[in-house]
Amino acid sequence: MGGEARELDWKVVCASEANLWHKGVQRDYNPTPNVTYYGTRNWFLYLAKHRAPAQVWTYAIWRTGLTLLSWTVRPRWRSMREHRDAKLQGVSDFLTKRWGMRGGFR
Repeated sequence: MGGEARELDWKVVCASEANLWHKGVQRDYNPTPNVTYYGTRNWFLYLAKHRAPAQVWTYAIWRTGLTLLSWTVRPRWRSMREHRDAKLQGVSDFLTKRWGMRGGFR
């Protein structure tokens, strides 16, 4: 199975007035550093798996670098140090091909 929607005779429509919400997500949701770790590592893994073009890699690296810099030097984000460390570990584990569960800080 596979193919495009047209090949499968599916009708594609746009419902611009539709709304979507995620049941159970609170407005004041505060993710753990593990969410930051897996989000970072798996984002890069996804890009590698799907052979993302250079401009996508450039954006991902730029965005990650800006976030790490901000969480390191800006006083406003001092509370994000654990997330900064988790993001760094996610990048490191991607580069060294460490998959599976997140280990302790190295």
